[in-house]
Amino acid sequence: MTTIRTINELLHDLRSEQLMALPKGAEVFLTAGASGTWYFDWISQCYGKIPKHIAIEKYSPRPADLPEGVEWIPESVGDMASVANNSVDLFFSGQNIEHLWVPEIVGSLVEASRVLRPNGLLVIDSPNRAVTAVARDAHPEHVVEFNVEEAKLLAEAAGFEVTRVVGLWLCIAPESNDWLTINSIDSEHWTDQRRIEVGKTFPENSYVWWMEARKKTRANPAKLLELANQVYSKAWPERLTRTHSVIGQRVTTPDGNGWFEIPEATAGAAMFGPYAPLVAGHYTVTFTLESQSGLERQLSSWFNDDVITLEVFSDKLEKTPVITTRVVRGKELAEAQPIQFDLTFDLDELVFGVQFRVISHGKKFAFKVKANPKLIETIK
Repeated sequence: MTTIRTINELLHDLRSEQLMALPKGAEVFLTAGASGTWYFDWISQCYGKIPKHIAIEKYSPRPADLPEGVEWIPESVGDMASVANNSVDLFFSGQNIEHLWVPEIVGSLVEASRVLRPNGLLVIDSPNRAVTAVARDAHPEHVVEFNVEEAKLLAEAAGFEVTRVVGLWLCIAPESNDWLTINSIDSEHWTDQRRIEVGKTFPENSYVWWMEARKKTRANPAKLLELANQVYSKAWPERLTRTHSVIGQRVTTPDGNGWFEIPEATAGAAMFGPYAPLVAGHYTVTFTLESQSGLERQLSSWFNDDVITLEVFSDKLEKTPVITTRVVRGKELAEAQPIQFDLTFDLDELVFGVQFRVISHGKKFAFKVKANPKLIETIK
């Protein structure tokens, strides 16, 4: 078995193929969430020449060398006030919806309905939560991902008729439900090419879904908000469980809880993740730990030592990546089994890639840490 290309390269090729297959002739093409000049070159190469390309992008700077025909509008995708009603032929939201919070999701779909001409084409592609949840895939800027059925319901509530949904890169085998991994790895039964072809027919089993829909009626904002909140209420708690361990083994106990078991004298990251974005607010994260060395070891050297460091961390904060921290001594873990430790912290702005980390000091002390830390949020 050999890895033939990175998953990002593979997905770029598959998305390019879908762009090439889109109906041609759009006079006005709108992108929700654009980036550098390379992006417009990519669209032009795959879709063809576009007389007018509107780029909606609030957070990235305007490129200095925009191609001819590109209009850069520094607005939120949830409120495109500068774009006229019924003025767009094709609305492309590529790898964007998973970056949005509920109000922006609702706003972007309502706006798509407003700016598209009757029968105009909405195109959205995004990672599929049916796959990312299994893989515990944790992109530092992703809020929640949607599965295929949820995406369809959102589009329909926005007044669209879904005309086509395809999958990009099969990760769950149909019928057997075997996990195929996200990485590009050829096997005798599931070659890369077979995964690509079968995935098109099984978007619900693929890493990315690609959806096309035609504008038919007016959007229903109330229904959109209800649906988006329903997804968020179950997907956000799951998003926070996407933790990993460098030195421990994940186990599941009979009560359904996941734990990382950390052997004695092993230093390093006992738990890290979920690399989640957190908006400005007040937070409390609860870590649950349990000694595995037994009470008879209380007089050992680790009993009075610092054995674990708990921290809230983001490498996106270059000056002060550690947001808050607490050191745990061995004797604290002998007081109750298991025992919980709360860390509170405040964020003044949106921070990407927040991690809840448990660092073992490598003492002769075995313990386990609950893999799903609890987060209580009070949003500002």
